[in-house]
Amino acid sequence: MTRPLLPLLALCLLLLLAPQPASAEKAWMKEEGYKRLLRAEAKTLKPLLEAALKADYRRQAWYLADRIVSADPDDELATQTLEKWGIEELQLGAPLKKAWDKKLTGVLKRMGDDYFHFGETLEAAGIDPLDYYPINVRAQAYGSVAGPLVSSMQQSGYMWMGTYGHEEEKVVREILGPELSEQVTFPPEWDDEYLRFRSVWSECRVVEAGNWRIVTDLKYDEALRALKRCADVERWVVKRLGKGKPLDVVNTIVLFRDRETYVKVGKDLVRKRYRDPFVLSSGFWIDKYNRAFVASTDSRNEWLGEMVTMQGMVVRAMARTRYARAAGPRITGPGEWYLQGLRGLGEALRYEDRAKGTMTLDIGSSWRLAAARALQDQEALIPWGEMFDYTEKRRLAAERPETTTIAMRGATYELKGVDTVSAQATTFVMAVFRSDKKKGPKALAKLLGELYKKGTLDDPWKPLKWKPVELIVAMNGVLKAVEAPKK
Repeated sequence: MTRPLLPLLALCLLLLLAPQPASAEKAWMKEEGYKRLLRAEAKTLKPLLEAALKADYRRQAWYLADRIVSADPDDELATQTLEKWGIEELQLGAPLKKAWDKKLTGVLKRMGDDYFHFGETLEAAGIDPLDYYPINVRAQAYGSVAGPLVSSMQQSGYMWMGTYGHEEEKVVREILGPELSEQVTFPPEWDDEYLRFRSVWSECRVVEAGNWRIVTDLKYDEALRALKRCADVERWVVKRLGKGKPLDVVNTIVLFRDRETYVKVGKDLVRKRYRDPFVLSSGFWIDKYNRAFVASTDSRNEWLGEMVTMQGMVVRAMARTRYARAAGPRITGPGEWYLQGLRGLGEALRYEDRAKGTMTLDIGSSWRLAAARALQDQEALIPWGEMFDYTEKRRLAAERPETTTIAMRGATYELKGVDTVSAQATTFVMAVFRSDKKKGPKALAKLLGELYKKGTLDDPWKPLKWKPVELIVAMNGVLKAVEAPKK
């Protein structure tokens, strides 16, 4: 009869958090049985490594080499593979075929079962489960679903969260709520999209639900809250702009704990032509891969709060994958500013009830509107007719005020490096949204369809069937409702 793993799981965090000497070696690691397991692991994975190299599955080869070296540090091919590609080269390679993933998953699962069965021999020898906890972690990391392992974990109130390991199921369900708890998945450590980041950013982990995947260095509870926020923002937008015609894709949010890591790691994960605008930002969207890079906090403007930028990037992602009507081109010409304005819409959302996931639009919390109001008072806004002609290149090249004093929520802040075009674009989006309780939000979706159809939006009043003067009046009305900085 197999003893329950309750002590193992109840004390898992103690094991993981307690300082461990780098040279610490358990007695069972010296046993022939463990050495035999490692030899079998290296031998099993070696043909897969050779196949991955032949097919140019670079990240898969990197992963397999890493696992082989952990089992056999002297393996020459694995060691060479780990040194074969630089950061940029690891982002390249051939796309995976489904047959490969199926084969790899099956092999790793059987290897995971071997790890579990070795753990059973240690248990039978009377070894404390806490002592060989890493064996069971490796078993599940490889995908083992051996009955005793899974049932004991469930009985102790834990669940397997993939790259996050074991965590309390109750906490997961409390954070996500009943609906999202049923949708959440935890991609395995060999997931190719995850390895794209893991190969150059060792701290990152991954969670996924619905249309959203979070790759992040945040703790598991913070990552789950970010995932829930994505779903809550999406629900708010769909309720007002309509369902659209969503593409069958998952949006990846690459979420960094701080802007310093965002710049240091993220710049190596985007193409060279994007790097200059990337390092100026705290959020960056790449159409081709449906991927957003986001800094959870911005050291330049710490008072903005956490996840504000991420909310904007969620709406930016939806613009492309839900309301564009088709994949469409990457928008870089006149009209790119509109996508920046939609980011401003998302950033202005605030929770009414976090537990229920209900949100509200709060223009008083929009730093972009506050910036536009301050710039208007300084007579520093770009003339509206000229602003509508701005391209992405021109927007990024525009001079930015070093600091702008703005007023928000009854306080005064110094905003650094404000993007004037984005601030004015947010004003436009808010004006359309507020123009009619029902038709205004739907008009935003219509404009997105026009933008992706034509690739430009230099006369935005035409699809709205407004006169230019009506639009300007509406935008000025939005700014009048925004708190002005004290003189």
